Amino acid sequence: GPLAAGETPVLYVNGTEIPSTYNATDGTLTPNSPLAEGSNDLSYAITADGETGPASDPISFVLDTTAPSKPAAPSDRLDEAGNEQPLTQLSNDTTPSIVIGPLATGETPVLYVNGTEVPSTYNATDGTLTPNSPLAEGEHELSYAIQDAAGNVSPASDAVAFNLDTTAPSKPATPSNRLDEAGNEQPLAQSTDDSTPSIVVGPMAAGDTPVLLVNGIEVPATYNAADGTLTPSTALPVGTHDISYAIKDAAGNTSTPSDAVSLAVTTPAGSKPATPSNRLDEDGNQQALNEPSNDSTPSIVIGPLAAGETPVLYVNGTE
Repeated sequence: GPLAAGETPVLYVNGTEIPSTYNATDGTLTPNSPLAEGSNDLSYAITADGETGPASDPISFVLDTTAPSKPAAPSDRLDEAGNEQPLTQLSNDTTPSIVIGPLATGETPVLYVNGTEVPSTYNATDGTLTPNSPLAEGEHELSYAIQDAAGNVSPASDAVAFNLDTTAPSKPATPSNRLDEAGNEQPLAQSTDDSTPSIVVGPMAAGDTPVLLVNGIEVPATYNAADGTLTPSTALPVGTHDISYAIKDAAGNTSTPSDAVSLAVTTPAGSKPATPSNRLDEDGNQQALNEPSNDSTPSIVIGPLAAGETPVLYVNGTE
């Protein structure tokens, strides 16, 4: 602080007076030579009229000029679900939570993007370092350093290339066909009793995966790259469903869904029908089917059928 006219301060380090400089403007007293590393007891006294007064009580000043060691290169980041993903894996996360692990007491990490320090937040709970502002699209070199409580900063870790892709794939074409049990394409809009239809979506670009939507809701599905089909993992209930799909790229970006196609899932084929026992004669009377007859085109009585059903006749096992 300020001194009275004619007063000058005297600096003591570990009880020994040392040369120092007093700055009256800001009231500071600075040793002329660097202090030694470690703990130093600092005190001062006031000299006036050639007499030096008693020294102040000393205060311990710890000098630390040793920087922390160079940290290991980061290798992972946490995704939205809290799972670790390779930092070098293509991502659409503009503020990646980089896993650097726990730090010693008093240490804080410093994040570098393309060699430039950027503001970031360290989460001691999960050991992640996250940039405060979104990164730009493209490739970035990510590294970090450790700053100790004294302000010493370690050498930066080796950098890791992080590729940011926030561009979603284009809207895919409307699906039009499905594969039947024989592997033949059938119109998707045609009603079917196949409750797990194999929808033809075609080949995917490297890293792309299709996402199936039923009535606008994503459902688990399996993509078969060999035949380019997308099949729901769970059977669809009987009824009409709007079927569409989207494309998700390797970075996790999802396209706008395709236009939907209405698919009617019908009740599967019924139980084995009863054995026919009668035919109608020329007069419309029922006669036993197993009696001899001269009717070369017998009208076999099979009874009424449900809506949409048609019978198939077999003679000697042949349709």
